[in-house]
Amino acid sequence: MIPNTVLGLVVLAAALGPGYVFVRVEERRRPRPTRSALLETAELVVIGGFASTLAFGFVAAVAAHSGWLDEKALAKNSTQYLLAHASRVTALVVVGLAMSYVATWLFARAFFRHRPANIEAISAWDRLLRARTGVMPYVTASLDDGLAIAGDVEAYTVGERPADERELIIANPELRAVGESTFRKARDHYVILRGDRIQTLAVIDYEVVVPKRDAPSGWKASFKAWAKRRLLALAARL
Repeated sequence: MIPNTVLGLVVLAAALGPGYVFVRVEERRRPRPTRSALLETAELVVIGGFASTLAFGFVAAVAAHSGWLDEKALAKNSTQYLLAHASRVTALVVVGLAMSYVATWLFARAFFRHRPANIEAISAWDRLLRARTGVMPYVTASLDDGLAIAGDVEAYTVGERPADERELIIANPELRAVGESTFRKARDHYVILRGDRIQTLAVIDYEVVVPKRDAPSGWKASFKAWAKRRLLALAARL
């Protein structure tokens, strides 16, 4: 349930936000075990609550020491003090939230410093079949009935989806039936395969000639060419 008050939103951001930051940093650096929704929420609350408590305690102590916050008046009549100094309290809350997020991010980066951030939340299809300038993926799909289909990747379903909701479109298909050793050209221009029918998928990246009108242009292309020349010159010196 999403809170509909400012105080509820602040509590939610303080309780779950830092924990979410920690988990996101961890996910980029090591595989996380599968947990139930209850355990996932508990982890977020524990990490977020601990980080927010430390951050708000530090901010309140500094504010009280500098005279920005009157802790005696706040303890005596909190409602009246909050209403009379709404801008100050709001500033302290914002600073406390920001500090809890930043501190959690820095701690997570230091905690996982020996693990590179090379884990991406993408599917194997997205990683291997993604569109790249000058590259054409050529795939060979082995189906559950023994038929093999090869051809150029025209399109595919992106994102994390169940196998029966995935589709792969192959252009200029070639077929190899069960028991045959060679592929033969199909009469169709395209073939659509469902993901749950595919047993294995082999991928070969072919370099293609990019038409001049489709090639990168402008300052980005000039910068890339300059950077490439500089790197080659530096490598030659080494």
